[in-house]
Amino acid sequence: MKFLLAISLALILNPTQEEENRALSIAESFRCPTCKFVSIADSDTPISNEIYEVILDMVLEGKTDSEIRDYLIERYGDWIVFEPPKKGIHQIVWYLPFVFCVGGFFFLRKLSKNKAK
Repeated sequence: MKFLLAISLALILNPTQEEENRALSIAESFRCPTCKFVSIADSDTPISNEIYEVILDMVLEGKTDSEIRDYLIERYGDWIVFEPPKKGIHQIVWYLPFVFCVGGFFFLRKLSKNKAK
């Protein structure tokens, strides 16, 4: 009887391949707190391993990706996310390339008109 209970618990607590893949995918979008330029999925530091275990536990609990993301941002701050949020001062990061492209187009257009004269 104890043997069956142990097997049942092992099957319940073991994540499926799909759950592991989902946890790994989520972990790839967050940076390691100590490495800064490496994702949690790619890092082998103790803190990254702990965060990955938290992510996996939350996946097993049935939490959504956004709930896991919100938890990690609340705990570690916006900097843990590789992709900066599209709000506040971070909006500049998202719109600056577009502004430079448009500005560069008009600058080159004006420059070519001046050379034509």
